[in-house]
Amino acid sequence: MRSRVSSFQSCLDSYHIDAYLVTHHAQVSYLTGVLCEDSWLLVTSRRAYFLTDARYYDEMGAKLHGVQMVLCRALVKDACRLIQRRRLKRVGFDERHISHFVFKQLAAGMDPGVSLVAKNRAVDVMREQKDAEEVAAIRACLVLNKQLFRVVGRTLAPGISEYEILARMERFVKLKKVSFSFPPIVASGPHSAYPHARVTERRLLGNDVLLVDTGIQQDGYKSDLTRMFFLGKITPLARKVYDAVAESQQAAIAKIRPAVPAAVVDREARKYLENKNLDKYFCHSLGHGVGLEIHESPQLSAVSQDILKPGMVVTVEPGVYLQGRFGVRIEDMVLVTDTGCEILSK
Repeated sequence: MRSRVSSFQSCLDSYHIDAYLVTHHAQVSYLTGVLCEDSWLLVTSRRAYFLTDARYYDEMGAKLHGVQMVLCRALVKDACRLIQRRRLKRVGFDERHISHFVFKQLAAGMDPGVSLVAKNRAVDVMREQKDAEEVAAIRACLVLNKQLFRVVGRTLAPGISEYEILARMERFVKLKKVSFSFPPIVASGPHSAYPHARVTERRLLGNDVLLVDTGIQQDGYKSDLTRMFFLGKITPLARKVYDAVAESQQAAIAKIRPAVPAAVVDREARKYLENKNLDKYFCHSLGHGVGLEIHESPQLSAVSQDILKPGMVVTVEPGVYLQGRFGVRIEDMVLVTDTGCEILSK
């Protein structure tokens, strides 16, 4: 925790600010090393202040070292008082993670000489490149994620419903004392053509297609994988689509290495599907970063401005969705290394 806070403190001068008010829970967790809610962190060039209320004060105080605990009755007002007491003049913040209402409260509570300066992604730039402990935490999630898919495979049979499959998955997660990264997608038959399908009572048929997109959360870190299951015979069309999606994913992963624009990786997958006349059925971006949040930077998309760096962990998830018939998506997690990449979920 101290090294992350120290690293962030060393960046304040480059942003031309006296301090940074961290209000997003994932950013606070990253800098402090503790999972927390309804708490803020004020980082100055010399100190870091953890602002929280009586619900979390004692618990967080026992876990945190090297920061000054601030007991708050009203988080916004107490943050303003602390900023003024420390005589800070330019305070950075991430406007993506603060409501207009809270911003107005902060602005109204400051002395006229204090400026709130939007410096978006200041913490996220650090979070993009995972250290060895973070990668190890993600690997641990992936071990359980793959075990969960084996449970799904053993569960499948004609007549079972999507809800029943989800119930088996929930049982596994509870037994392992972890949680899902996000509400799982369990989509069978024509439902699999909806990229974010909701779980229904639909029962699987004899030659059905099933798409399962799920992740494990453990100690704050997350995984995110999608796998396809086929009951009975695989039709020639389903085989063609599956092979095309798998090969487009491989082509995209082959492009992943340091200094490559994320948009280039996205374009490689689309180019392969275009050669198969399937690109028009690929309706979302190729992937995203994963860590303390299930969707974080960098983004693998056609409009992304991100450049790949060692330590980044991204999903690569091309998909083809034939409405009224079925959809295929294959999603793996990939670590950018110093010389190329490693498929963490292979």
